[in-house]
Amino acid sequence: MDLYFNFIRNFKWGCTVIIGLVFVQFSWLSTAECSSEPKIHSIFPLGGQIGQTFSIKLRGEHLSEAYDLWCDCDSISASILGLETNSTSGNNRMKSVKGEVNSKLIQVLNIELQIMQKAAPGRYSLRVITSRGISNSLSFWIHPEPSHKETAAPHEVVAQSERLENFPIAVHGVLANPGEVDYYAFEILESESLHFQVYSTALSDTALSLYEPIGSWFDPNRPHRIAFNDEPIFHPD
Repeated sequence: MDLYFNFIRNFKWGCTVIIGLVFVQFSWLSTAECSSEPKIHSIFPLGGQIGQTFSIKLRGEHLSEAYDLWCDCDSISASILGLETNSTSGNNRMKSVKGEVNSKLIQVLNIELQIMQKAAPGRYSLRVITSRGISNSLSFWIHPEPSHKETAAPHEVVAQSERLENFPIAVHGVLANPGEVDYYAFEILESESLHFQVYSTALSDTALSLYEPIGSWFDPNRPHRIAFNDEPIFHPD
């Protein structure tokens, strides 16, 4: 599941805070949906900052004959860089509703995007154009905040939390498996607070928790949870 969340700085109390994003549910693709038409299942990153040029990955099927990208925003230009296919990675295999592994492998289309300075922030739709036809659409966010892409370094335990230094910021990450947890750490002042917004392309139940690393008598690294939210996040696709 690809997700995007941003932080907007306001005012309140302060401390060192750790945020935990937990993926507790997953919606698998139905085998009945398989066909020769191009399909895209996810985008990473799920958005980009105005005025920036960067690479994105589209995961899907039947993308080998892709030659262009369609978007309902005329302030985005795209160039196809290449296709990754024939992967044997478990994450690249489709699963049915019953959780059975499908023999079809997911293809990854690499694209370079440029978001022009005149682009307006908001949610837009992306489609892949191939000689087989046009794919389904997935949402893509244009935002004014600087982007932070999840690093490859492990951050699934509190002690390895990925540091976030500046705000506002838009964080782009991936929760690939049910039960997966990612931790991010940051500091705020006593007079500040942060506002969180979370978006995803997957039909999932993602929980967001805030912790303060105050420890305990038994474990000096044990975090103390100070806030929790598992309300449904926005996933229009």
